[in-house]
Amino acid sequence: MKNKKALSIALYVIAALLVIFIIDLFIMFGTVAQTGLQKALIVICIVLIVFIAAMLVYGATLLKEREPNYFLFDRTLNKNIPVQNLTFKIVNDKMNRYIAEIKETDTTLWRDNVLDTPEKLGTPAEFRILLAYKMLYDLADIDDEQHWLVFYTWGKNAVQSVAEAVKLNGDAEMASTLLYLRDSFNGDISNIRDFLVNNKPYIQQKMLVFTKQNIELFY
Repeated sequence: MKNKKALSIALYVIAALLVIFIIDLFIMFGTVAQTGLQKALIVICIVLIVFIAAMLVYGATLLKEREPNYFLFDRTLNKNIPVQNLTFKIVNDKMNRYIAEIKETDTTLWRDNVLDTPEKLGTPAEFRILLAYKMLYDLADIDDEQHWLVFYTWGKNAVQSVAEAVKLNGDAEMASTLLYLRDSFNGDISNIRDFLVNNKPYIQQKMLVFTKQNIELFY
């Protein structure tokens, strides 16, 4: 996967260099070429180089389209779907798969503070931010007392990691609220429950937007 991505980037770079060379040829056509033969040769070179550059761009694009994207690849269609067709359900299903792949559950993610274990999360590092939102979403979605208590009992260190991760996404207000709710816990789970359940649509939107904005990192 990484080799294909590197090859695709290399093809784009070579195509860009060829475009620069084409510009130089146009300059030569107007300033250096004196005879009809010289001008004809330059035109032929320009046409050939344009063709080569176009083929390189086409090849790079084809490589990218055929390379599975973690969130865009549809196993039924056996290809990537357009990013504009990406939905929260797809992102959530893929994150469920990701959690299974790293051999965790919705409770062990909190208990073991997995967000603070980069080697466990793998690449790209942006999975950490998505997983933080996913952990919050699952609490709100499952919505039972046992899971809410996980937030306070097993998850005290994990709350810090979640807050740091969402803050990296510019979500400073949510980060500070999570820390406040953790530190002010008096045995009543209603505060954290009300906060996350009420913000469930917001968390969904954050997950979807973050994935779309960073989709290139998940090839």
